[in-house]
Amino acid sequence: MTNKNCKDCIYVLDLKDDLEELKIDVKEFEKKVNKIEIISAERKQQMVTIFESLKKIEHTTEFIEKSADNYQFKLTVRQTTLILIILLILIMLLSMSQGLDLNTIKAIFRI
Repeated sequence: MTNKNCKDCIYVLDLKDDLEELKIDVKEFEKKVNKIEIISAERKQQMVTIFESLKKIEHTTEFIEKSADNYQFKLTVRQTTLILIILLILIMLLSMSQGLDLNTIKAIFRI
């Protein structure tokens, strides 16, 4: 009878060890699930923020389109040409500051 009890004791101790390992595994799994839930919530908030920003951009675009009918926002051909010339001069100056000579800049912009 003693032998049988010893075998049972070892079996019970092994089960106890297995149960402790299982508890540890469950705790680690719960930590991972919590981390995933936090990441998911953060991503959801990021998506909400992105969609809110897109809506703001859409409203701004609509405002600009409606305001474009107003003569204050329309550029004349002369104003547009002046803006393009100023941009071209700025690009040329920036290119020259980076070491490009005037002939290379003219070739790039086909001037």
